Amino acid sequence: ARALTIMAPSIFAGVLTTVAAFVVLGFSEFRGLRELGIVSGIGLSLMLVQLLVALPAFLARFGPRRIHHATHLAWLGRSVLHRRWLYGGLTVVALLGAVVVLARAGALTRFDSDARNLRPAHDPLLDQQRALLKDLGLGSDRLQIMLDGADTERVIEAAATLAEHAAAQPGTTACTLVEPLPRSLPDGVAVVMPEDTQSIAGGRVFDTPIGRLRAERISSGRLEGLSWVGAQRPAPGSPPLAVGTPITMRPLFAGLPPAVLSLVSPARQRAALARLASEVDWDGLNRLESGLPAALRERHRGFFADLGELRERSAASRPLMLDDFAGTPLASLVRAFYRRADGRSQLLARFQADDLGAGGLRVADYAAALSIDAVAADSGVAVTPVGVSVLGEALQDALLADFARLGLWTALAVFALLMLLMRGFDAVVAMLALGAGALLMLAGMQLADLSWNLVNIGVLPLIIGIGIDASIYFINALRRHRRDRHGVGAALSEVAHPMLMTTGAAIIGFASLLGSDYRGLRSMGLVAILGMATCLLVAVVALPVAALFTSHRRHRPEDPLPHL
Repeated sequence: ARALTIMAPSIFAGVLTTVAAFVVLGFSEFRGLRELGIVSGIGLSLMLVQLLVALPAFLARFGPRRIHHATHLAWLGRSVLHRRWLYGGLTVVALLGAVVVLARAGALTRFDSDARNLRPAHDPLLDQQRALLKDLGLGSDRLQIMLDGADTERVIEAAATLAEHAAAQPGTTACTLVEPLPRSLPDGVAVVMPEDTQSIAGGRVFDTPIGRLRAERISSGRLEGLSWVGAQRPAPGSPPLAVGTPITMRPLFAGLPPAVLSLVSPARQRAALARLASEVDWDGLNRLESGLPAALRERHRGFFADLGELRERSAASRPLMLDDFAGTPLASLVRAFYRRADGRSQLLARFQADDLGAGGLRVADYAAALSIDAVAADSGVAVTPVGVSVLGEALQDALLADFARLGLWTALAVFALLMLLMRGFDAVVAMLALGAGALLMLAGMQLADLSWNLVNIGVLPLIIGIGIDASIYFINALRRHRRDRHGVGAALSEVAHPMLMTTGAAIIGFASLLGSDYRGLRSMGLVAILGMATCLLVAVVALPVAALFTSHRRHRPEDPLPHL
């Protein structure tokens, strides 16, 4: 009974904050996250009942008569008490280091929307495909544009226009800085560029001596909206790039546009047929055929039949359509990107785009370069980017917006619970401890080159719920022991062992994911371990040190415990 009286407030607050964090997921826009929140909330609520009712009843009936208080980590309390300046200095250094890491990264976190990065680590088929593409001089990233319309000729013409726009994009372009470029990027910088690239819509990527650079747009020889790209950021302490430094604009598309699209342009075919009709002496060919001996005419009958058909086509000015390939050996190739059904034609144009995604460019950048909106307006067909890259970006944007909203609700729900279950100032301290742990976690993710993805983002509520538990245990223990500085050491000695055991058990559970063959599950394990470890570190080091350096409550007698 005494143990339950002492620990029940901490257990109740700790489990309820975790339940609140998961229940908030029930308001997510994603069905999977809603189900995760509902199932986890119900499960944790049942565990709370078990901890506060079933387990104490079982121990009261069948448990040992004498309980030895677990103080295996009492040395930690004494160490923090006597070396508070050392631990305080290390805490300040760790927090300042985290701020510096995140400031240099230019963002609190990164999100990897490429679903292929979640695949098994050992994927022989994909490895073989990539090796083959490399041998052929092709990349594995593709931009896919779907064209849909009732008029087949308009659909094909629009696809051919996209291919022309892709072929007209500049290749590798050498440029020169006109203004110095520091590692902490300005809003824009002037460069010397070829005349035909002075102004370009959409993003572009540049290779510089200190990292890969993205410009949101190019306007009159100025690169605007600058940012460093992912892992290609410059190393700490890199000097600024001086005036005259050469930088290289990477080509938007790698390789040639789809060859079939460039060949089947109806406009070009009609022009060729018009020249064929006007420049070929068809009457002379007819006289030649009629003047041949009968044996030769029979031998070349197929050739002259083809000439006759070609003459009829040229006279009708009918361009070659993709449907004309249906009965040829090219039918399987055509079906791979074109189909005609229900009175509509659909064509899928694929372009090799090596910098799409993690390389620094988004689908919108390629759409702007291809003038998709203008092509759709001129042709009257629907022109839409599709494929894995579009789905990944849409999921990324939706998930980030969803978690930003749910994160705010989670923080408010957890804080409201703490205000009800703990004293006002203690609730604020617990939230600050959670914020410090999250700061260290995000810095650790940057240092370990870990990104949020479609799988590991689901552990965020768990990190919030479990990460704050250790701080709640220590704060409640401190309220019982904090009469003087030695009370801080006594509180830490009392709860350090259960704090380590509960968080350690959760860490061990997630550590099992590190043995998974799937990158997504491994990243989930790494993020969960990092988040819970940093929150535990804050609770067992930063909070006690902060308590030692703050004013103490006045002496008050021990809270009487009921004799049951």
